[in-house]
Amino acid sequence: MGLVDMHGLHQGGGRRAAIVIVALMLTSMLSLIHVGSMRAAASLDADGDGLPYGLEFYITTLPQDWDSDDDGLPDGWEWKYGQDPLSPND
Repeated sequence: MGLVDMHGLHQGGGRRAAIVIVALMLTSMLSLIHVGSMRAAASLDADGDGLPYGLEFYITTLPQDWDSDDDGLPDGWEWKYGQDPLSPND
């Protein structure tokens, strides 16, 4: 009888281990989807100035304003040609 009980315990432990592994796999998959969507959002250019959102965040320009310093030049053009997209005098 002790052998049967041990066998049943072993099977139950295997089921729990399988459930834990499946839960870890699902969590990992959801994390990858989240990271992928963050990367996609960082590559968008909502204001059409030529700078992706991730770069606008990094250089602290306004991601919804194509001309953060209101000098009439798009932020992307200023950044590309070495100007300061946050300075109207540059």
